[in-house]
Amino acid sequence: MHHLEIGKLEPSIELARKLERLLKINLIETIEVEQEKTKQEKSDVLTIGDILKTE
Repeated sequence: MHHLEIGKLEPSIELARKLERLLKINLIETIEVEQEKTKQEKSDVLTIGDILKTE
């Protein structure tokens, strides 16, 4: 427990879940990550390249 408290040991998700149940606390938070559009995804905006024909 001391190693966890001083940062010498990072608990696995499994261990963190066990500690949450034992200590009745929240250690793990769920976060949502917004994905950026990639170049392969089409956007709603037309570009000059969309309008011009290239040969």
